[in-house]
Amino acid sequence: FFLSPQEELRELREQPTDPLAEQELIDNIEEVYFSSDSFDMVQYELEKLPPDLNLLELEEYRDKLKRQQAAVSITFR
Repeated sequence: FFLSPQEELRELREQPTDPLAEQELIDNIEEVYFSSDSFDMVQYELEKLPPDLNLLELEEYRDKLKRQQAAVSITFR
């Protein structure tokens, strides 16, 4: 079955956390994400896509971004 993006994020937030692992995820977020309020992260990520897409690599990268988002939302709530 499939979860909505909001349900996936909630599930990630509810998992037990390792503070060091959470901090490492946050530390590895690219600086450009903190550059301005008008930063368009979707456009930025789309422009980084290679011409030949690999589904497995895309899914792994998406999961990394979701873990980073969850770590930020846990840390700053």
